[in-house]
Amino acid sequence: LDPSRNAAEAAVYIPGDSNATPSFLGVAFLRLVADSLVADSISVLPNPGSPTWRLDPERERFGPVGRTTSESDLRDQLGDSAVETTDVYVGEGFCAPGSRLFPGRPYWLDVAWADDSRTRPAFVQFTGDAGPWGTPLGIGPGTPVGRMAELQGAAIEFSGFGWDYSGSTGWSVEGGDLHIVLHPTDYNAMIEKVGSNPLSDRLFGDRTVRSDDPLLSDVDIRVYQVALRYVYPGETFECSEWLPGNLN
Repeated sequence: LDPSRNAAEAAVYIPGDSNATPSFLGVAFLRLVADSLVADSISVLPNPGSPTWRLDPERERFGPVGRTTSESDLRDQLGDSAVETTDVYVGEGFCAPGSRLFPGRPYWLDVAWADDSRTRPAFVQFTGDAGPWGTPLGIGPGTPVGRMAELQGAAIEFSGFGWDYSGSTGWSVEGGDLHIVLHPTDYNAMIEKVGSNPLSDRLFGDRTVRSDDPLLSDVDIRVYQVALRYVYPGETFECSEWLPGNLN
């Protein structure tokens, strides 16, 4: 209990957590009503120090998911309410059978399955501009492309913007192979800045773009999707609706 800000904090554990590293931290903001403390709001947030949120391409693990993790394993670890059956976007309008971890939360994670029995993941991905997921060096949602270039020691090369594979690149600095999608934080602002330049075509479409291109000097480009891929999904089909993960 912290009287200076009328708040109470508590560790929130899931199966497998050690005593020192709970997966979540609960925070309640309180007020005094007569002789009682009443909670105005209660939030449960990821604990950034927990390995639950670690993205480790070298060990082929994305948080709680590894190459041999089954849906049953995830339900045992996270609980049934944290695992929801869903379709997962694959690309070009196609989806695959999958599971969503932590549905309804801003840190949700999608798993596409390689087999009907859901015992082998095909890939794991998160799409969004912020979230607790991160590699040991801190690469994750919202990481600036300049930070990636600094760690790599060279400019980042990625596919041009404005098509199905917009902003796609790889990250192997930390071992393994992590697939990353980069995106301007304000796409319309980028168009306004570079659209009148006769050389702007080199930033768009099926071509390679470098992060140190002078046309991008004033454009804020960050990680928007991170995915760890094992194999191609065992089944794909046309998506019935727009899904998170579909950047088009």
